[in-house]
Amino acid sequence: MKSFFISLLLLSVFCVQAQEPQKIAVAIPGFRTSNSSISDETVSAIHQRVIDAFVSISKFSVVERNQLQELRNEVDLQKTEAFMDGSGNVSDRVKNTGANYLVTGVISRVDYSREQREKKEYNAAQKKNVVVGYYWVYFCTIELNIKLIDVTTSQIVLSEVISARNGNGTEKGLLGALLSTGASGANSNETAYSGTLDEISKSATGLIRNAFPNVLSIAEIVTRDRKGNADEVLLVGDFTDGMGKKQELYVKLVTETMVNGRKLVRKKVIGEIKILKVEEGGFITARVKSGGDEVTKAFDSKQNLQITENQ
Repeated sequence: MKSFFISLLLLSVFCVQAQEPQKIAVAIPGFRTSNSSISDETVSAIHQRVIDAFVSISKFSVVERNQLQELRNEVDLQKTEAFMDGSGNVSDRVKNTGANYLVTGVISRVDYSREQREKKEYNAAQKKNVVVGYYWVYFCTIELNIKLIDVTTSQIVLSEVISARNGNGTEKGLLGALLSTGASGANSNETAYSGTLDEISKSATGLIRNAFPNVLSIAEIVTRDRKGNADEVLLVGDFTDGMGKKQELYVKLVTETMVNGRKLVRKKVIGEIKILKVEEGGFITARVKSGGDEVTKAFDSKQNLQITENQ
């Protein structure tokens, strides 16, 4: 009897583990810089912000630093080449860590600047604001190139330049430079730097979510309209963190077709829905905004539907 209960307990543990969604494993070795004036401490701080961005999203697991340390073999861990073979492919040493993706980063710019601003106060006699003095505001600009490499294919699936500046948010590339004027700054270089690191975190998180959007399925049609089309649906997905009420999602019909001997997968948007409620366990209640007839027809005929955050 005792052995029976032990077997039952092991079986239940196995079933719980089997139900856990498969996470995406990423290896994030130390970043490097193309600018000798940027300190190792700054490089390390930016690197940690990107690591934290991946850790904050539940669908990712990050390869432990000590696993990467074992790969050094007298090469610099901060050099991307340490993780590539002579043919430009991700080395077997990285593949052996179980990582699905390799994340690299090159920091090209960390600059400080300041701008003088007018201090104004209301003058009752003149009935307007007048200049009573001046003060300085401080800015920090950081530019970082992030690449995401598929470990299996060695293909670069994402390459983005993040240009971040405190006080005005984060934008990529030229747009960031254009929007960087006239923003509110910090009261010192130190607080400007801290603010820009926060912008790096936000931008990295946004890039990751955009590159790996949550994918859900329709579990059931909860209510239908007078025509019998889906009105309210119950969605389910392995990962739903970052999703919230009123967020709009896209319903895609996934089909396969053969072209010149190649099997191609087509994803066509057939409807839009809006989140009403996010529940525990990966369940989401949503209302169909458009395409209710096509969504209903596809669901009832058991066609392959995907619900995603982007088009």
